[in-house]
Amino acid sequence: MKMGKLTLSAFVLASLLCANSSASDEVLTIKNTTLNLIDALVQDGVISQERADELIEQAEKDAMSQLKKQERDQSAPPEKVIRVPYVPEFVKDQIREEVKSELREDVVEAVMSQAKNERWGVPGSTPEWISRIKVSGDVRLRAEGEMYGSDNKQLTSALAYWDFNDINNGGDGLLDLSEDRQRMRMRARLKIAAKIVQGLKAEFRIATGSTSDPVSLNETLGDYFVSDSIVLDRAYLQYDKYNFDGFNWLTLSGGRMPNPFLATDLVWDSDLNFEGAFGTLRFDVSGGGNDLLSSDEQNRTLSFTLGAFPLQEVKLSEKDKWLFSAEVGMKFVSDSQSEFEIAIAYHDYHNIEGERNTTGSTLNDFTAPEFMQG
Repeated sequence: MKMGKLTLSAFVLASLLCANSSASDEVLTIKNTTLNLIDALVQDGVISQERADELIEQAEKDAMSQLKKQERDQSAPPEKVIRVPYVPEFVKDQIREEVKSELREDVVEAVMSQAKNERWGVPGSTPEWISRIKVSGDVRLRAEGEMYGSDNKQLTSALAYWDFNDINNGGDGLLDLSEDRQRMRMRARLKIAAKIVQGLKAEFRIATGSTSDPVSLNETLGDYFVSDSIVLDRAYLQYDKYNFDGFNWLTLSGGRMPNPFLATDLVWDSDLNFEGAFGTLRFDVSGGGNDLLSSDEQNRTLSFTLGAFPLQEVKLSEKDKWLFSAEVGMKFVSDSQSEFEIAIAYHDYHNIEGERNTTGSTLNDFTAPEFMQG
């Protein structure tokens, strides 16, 4: 009887599944027959009413579970299918030409822009790096006369001035202030300046001149056509820093460079170049105004310069000769672009005082200055 109950349960489940999955008359007949059979078994006492209800309820649950599973299977996405459409050759050719045309326009535009900036194919044009190099020079010829008053010949002893350079070189040590002198002089200079990167430049200049006279680049003509000498006049690096308004607030330089200080004929010769390093800080003290253009005037500048310059390196001695300098200056620019500049400077010389030799000794010869201007 227990096997009968299990068989009946399986049969009821199958019947209910069939009934829920199809609405045909045959399935409905099987369902009704199954239910009648269960009811008959209850009437004959084979199974109890509670057991019959359990069988029917369990069958319905199993049927509902099966239906949900079928619905999930039907709603699940199908397996991924890769479809490769067929593209005719003429369509491929058309796509290829359109892509080439678009790329060609972009490439041509970029190339033309670069060619315009770099001046490709322009007669006389040069590569970009050459545009960052500037070459300049000058040649000067002049007749120079040094003429003294007629009374100087009678007052030579009273107007005698010591020529210290001549003394150091073994001469008589007196400047000639009575004999007129006429001579032709020549100066030639060639300068190359290069912009290395933004704010950093290098300058190199050669010129006629003498290795014993730092304040003149002139060569005197009239030495039986002997070739004149060429010297290294300048060779330095300089870095300039600008703010957003184009104001040069910092300058750093090193090498053999132009005079960084305010110069006049009373203080520094215009042909003198310094050797060493210096730095200059500048401050715009214009004050500005209420209009937008006032901040760009920059007509008043305060500057502060520090420099260190070796004068002479002495071998086997700690008495190298140096010049240390500091300068504070103010520069004014008027509306007519006239400039007025004033500065206060302090120049501190180290180890430049000459020392006398004892009789027969040359030990202190190095203390004598290599050049002194009258």
